[in-house]
Amino acid sequence: EDILIIQPFESFDPVCKFIKEASKDPEVISIRMTLYRVEKNSNIVQALIDAASDGKQVTVMVELKARFDEENNLHWAKALENAGAHVIYGITGFKVHAKVSQVIRKQGDKLKFYMHLSTGNYNASSAKIYTDVSYFTSKVEFARDTTKFFHILSGFSKNRRLQTLSMSPNQIKEKVLEMIRIETSKKNEGVIVAKMNSLVD
Repeated sequence: EDILIIQPFESFDPVCKFIKEASKDPEVISIRMTLYRVEKNSNIVQALIDAASDGKQVTVMVELKARFDEENNLHWAKALENAGAHVIYGITGFKVHAKVSQVIRKQGDKLKFYMHLSTGNYNASSAKIYTDVSYFTSKVEFARDTTKFFHILSGFSKNRRLQTLSMSPNQIKEKVLEMIRIETSKKNEGVIVAKMNSLVD
């Protein structure tokens, strides 16, 4: 079952709980996550550190070029590395602004993937004042794309095109234009609802 949460009208706690519970769950083998702008005392990052210390495979993409947060992000990156996490510092020439986490859990003889995608940072303080959307899913197509997304960040995949999700700078513009064309073709029946921080062509 997919879950959609809209902050700040709904609590950010499920996001924190998602990572914290994954860090403690003995059946969880891997946690992957992007960090852009986090708190100085982040329970989420501490949960990642605990998970890595307990022997889980923890991969974290830390964006060091997050304006005004470079020093804080570097602090957390070092703490994660010291705990045994695999820390990625992004793709040369790009800033990674995506907010994605993926938990891989053993369920019997199979692996189950759980994902969280958000428009907002993994930051409990800013979640109280910014309007953002959080989406939890375990759908196979999202598992496939988030796995590839982290492979791209890690340098394991040179093909930067996803199938269900769209990633900048190669896909989002053409996807948005395609969706606009579809709604335009419906004439008076077409509907476009858009919310964004900024729009740059």
